[in-house]
Amino acid sequence: MKTTATQLWLTAFTQSLMYEHHRSPLTIASYRRDLEHFFGSISCSLQKISKETIETYLSSLQSEGFQRTTIARRLSAIKQFFEFLVREQVITTNPASRVQFHLAATHLPKSLSRAETESLLNWFSNPQMSQQSKVTPKHYALWARDRLMVLFLYTTGIRVSELVGLSLESLDLKNSTIRVTGKGSKERLVPFPSELTESIWIYLKVHRQNCLANPTNLEGALFLNCRGKSLSRQAVWKLLQLACRRAGIQKNVSPHQLRHTFATHWLESGLRLRSLQLLLGHQSLKSTQIYTAMSPMHLKAIHKKHHPRG
Repeated sequence: MKTTATQLWLTAFTQSLMYEHHRSPLTIASYRRDLEHFFGSISCSLQKISKETIETYLSSLQSEGFQRTTIARRLSAIKQFFEFLVREQVITTNPASRVQFHLAATHLPKSLSRAETESLLNWFSNPQMSQQSKVTPKHYALWARDRLMVLFLYTTGIRVSELVGLSLESLDLKNSTIRVTGKGSKERLVPFPSELTESIWIYLKVHRQNCLANPTNLEGALFLNCRGKSLSRQAVWKLLQLACRRAGIQKNVSPHQLRHTFATHWLESGLRLRSLQLLLGHQSLKSTQIYTAMSPMHLKAIHKKHHPRG
């Protein structure tokens, strides 16, 4: 950062994102990093930053091999920050308002095929304890925890950050729903298959405590690590990678791909976009519409239903 004044306005901007716009901590941290990189790359004061300054910065990112989506995100952060400065009367005009960066064709989200999904779920259909020289209650409990997390990701479509943020109080076993806190701290109710109820009940009564090295001072999170603390997103990513390798899936699979898989498979089964939007917690239908491009079966069904010669 170049000046104390810039740091102060950056702090004010992030506070505005938090308290006025209710953005998530992850989003705020991402904006802060992007803006710090921008101001660390230029040599002029806030008042002297021009459209050309920003375009030069974006060009440098492109020449350094940054992904286009990353560059577009940084431009969005810059535009919003300068718009904030205009509202606060620090500057009179937003130098980023006329800056454009043309994205290449949108990359479709990656998802698992139905066969790959079945392979993963089948691997979790039994503890696979033949790979363990000595089966202990802790081994079995960790398998039950990991199985339940993968099932939640695939059958509800929640984000991994929402998964690790689930609390015991968020569960409603009677109505087969979970209360999820998504982006912008917005809550929504998400249904889960009633067949999971028994597995959840057994996990809560038996396995959750057996996952721990020392079953004291437990946090209220639904899914815990061996120290009794909430699991991290990175831990879920690692355990999913291991499960996929053991299930014979020869590619990197992230928790977010299970969310994409959930959306694609539901669309192929005939779920309406508006309903899928509510399940995924998207603010805009545009975010949901990308899945239609991933689902040829869905498009064929629409064509057959609505086209006069379908």
